[in-house]
Amino acid sequence: MYRLIIRSIFNQNLFLKRYSSNSNNYINVKIIDRDEKLINAKAKIGSNMLDVVLDNKLDVDGFGACEGTLACSTCHVILDSENYKTLPEPVEEENDMLDLAFGLTPTSRLACQIIVEPRMKDWVFVVPKDINDQRLGVTRFLKVAKAKTRNGYCVLKIFQIVDQSLPYDQYKAQIQEIYSILHEKESSPSPLKNCLPFQIVAKNDRSIILTRPYIKDNLFYRLQTRPYLTRIEKKWIAYQLLIALKHIHHVNIAHGDLKIENILLTSYNWVLLCDFANFKPTFFAYVSQQIVKF
Repeated sequence: MYRLIIRSIFNQNLFLKRYSSNSNNYINVKIIDRDEKLINAKAKIGSNMLDVVLDNKLDVDGFGACEGTLACSTCHVILDSENYKTLPEPVEEENDMLDLAFGLTPTSRLACQIIVEPRMKDWVFVVPKDINDQRLGVTRFLKVAKAKTRNGYCVLKIFQIVDQSLPYDQYKAQIQEIYSILHEKESSPSPLKNCLPFQIVAKNDRSIILTRPYIKDNLFYRLQTRPYLTRIEKKWIAYQLLIALKHIHHVNIAHGDLKIENILLTSYNWVLLCDFANFKPTFFAYVSQQIVKF
């Protein structure tokens, strides 16, 4: 990371030194904002496109939340394919953040990594309508981010494809089947009342992206937060959890990854089971109870 920062500073200083003889070295670029409005902006040669958006005081909500430190993908922009090909290859850290970008395209880049040059006159930079605005964490296999869409906030879980031999299409179909079953109106009792399955599963050559609505709290955090849960609240949560499991088992769905981090809680303590992973093993071979302690 330090090497990347030093390299970025060096590149910017090189451009600034090269064009410092004329303080009016600006070019015109075009930016299409989230409302699909075309904006003509002045871009100073040697700066980056994130600075261009900020310097022109463009009202793009949440753009560049990490201030160009490669800690988010909120400055995600889309370029014309021909212009994209002329840019330097993105570094590994930029690719990592692009994997978190909502609406990723083959010509996506981070604005903070695009240095303005004279040849970029009249280039068009498209700001996607939806943004990833916060990185929530990294698990062993998944990167997790919070994204802002026109319909509210959602959670993105990104799995980077390394081994192409694994049956990813099969797993994708299973997750989509869970969503379909839980949304069947004919099923009674309805398992959807206490379940929040992944709603969108997108797959490209580099990653698989799972999307569901964003709920702030889960049982893990709620058990550690004041005011602590009362006895009756704990009973209410336990009751809902048992009912939820009964309902999903009734429609032949196994959760596959049941833990307190995957039990979401609303502000009024309504339980929502999330992050179904029924492709994981749900049955254990018989072993002696002397070996396994419950």
